[in-house]
Amino acid sequence: MYQCNYCKRFLKEKYNNCPGCGSNSFSKVVSFTEKVIKTPPVGGYKVNLKNYTYEKRNSIIPKGIGIFMISFVFIFIFFFLSDVIDAGWFAIPFVLFSIIALISVFKESSIFFKLANKNDKNVNNNVDRMKYLSLNGILIKNLPYQLEKCKEYNYGKPIYRIKVLYEIEKGRTLSLKSEPKYLTSLGRENGLVDLLIDPNDYSNYYIDFEIY
Repeated sequence: MYQCNYCKRFLKEKYNNCPGCGSNSFSKVVSFTEKVIKTPPVGGYKVNLKNYTYEKRNSIIPKGIGIFMISFVFIFIFFFLSDVIDAGWFAIPFVLFSIIALISVFKESSIFFKLANKNDKNVNNNVDRMKYLSLNGILIKNLPYQLEKCKEYNYGKPIYRIKVLYEIEKGRTLSLKSEPKYLTSLGRENGLVDLLIDPNDYSNYYIDFEIY
């Protein structure tokens, strides 16, 4: 393991330049066991948010369904209303039907928009939570881990979570699982991972192969 001589970040391997500050000055640290770092570096830890923001794609389908439903009804009404508009009083039932159909479709489509907005809100909350954690969390490096396959698939490929056991105090161990790692190829069962955790809220944490 290495430590940047400028920003004091701990790294599992020696980079050409520190990914945290850009420095090229490192000191070798002989440590292959669990290491607890209680003071975050200046500017906070670098947390990869791509896996969270990638979940925003889950909003595309419900939004698309809602837009399609509204667009279809508008097009349907436009073409048929233009045919019966000259029918005088006989057009009233169709106009009433069109209004009822529009109201109904707006109610139904609003369900899909609510689902999309809920997903976007969850993603934004997770991003805000990670930003707070990067500035206030405790970093534990070099934890053994297991891989757990998720139910979701990404373009036909399985998605995994990282699972770690962390003893916060003697006799009390937490089983923690990462978010789905959409953009990372996980398939190894060796090596060590890092855990960034809020000392005041153990439900707020982040797990990755390298946190600095």
